[in-house]
Amino acid sequence: MAREFGFYGKTNLQSLEIDQIMQLIEDATNALVPALFIENEEEKKKAVEKNRAELSPKYLSYFEKILKANGTGYFVGDGITLADIAVFDVVTGMLEASVDVNDNFPLIKKNLSTVKAHKKLGSYIASRPITPW
Repeated sequence: MAREFGFYGKTNLQSLEIDQIMQLIEDATNALVPALFIENEEEKKKAVEKNRAELSPKYLSYFEKILKANGTGYFVGDGITLADIAVFDVVTGMLEASVDVNDNFPLIKKNLSTVKAHKKLGSYIASRPITPW
C-alpha cells in the first residue's frame, strides 16, 4: 500500500532504505514487546521501566543517527515515507509506554511532529480511536 500511495520512496535505493528501517523497527519491537505480556503487574512495570532506561535509548539512537545522516528531517529522501509513518506508529502507539523520546532525540521529536502535522495523516491521527492493548 505504501508503494501504491507514494510512501515507498522515489527510487529502488530509497525503497531499500525504507526496508532497512522497517527491519530496525521489527528488531526494536521484538526486544520491547515481551514486557507488555508479563501478567504480574509489578514485574511488568519493572520490565517496562527497564525498556525505557536501557533498550529504548539503544534503538532510538539508531533512528536519530539515520535522521541526522539523511539531513532532511525525514528518514528517507526529502518527504514522508513509510519509514516515518512506521516509526511514528511504534513510538506513539503500541510501544509508547516502553519508549522514551526525550530531549536526547531532538530529530526524532521533530520527525514525530512533522508526521503528526502531515496534511493527509494529521486529521486521521487526531481522530483515530484509541484501541486498548
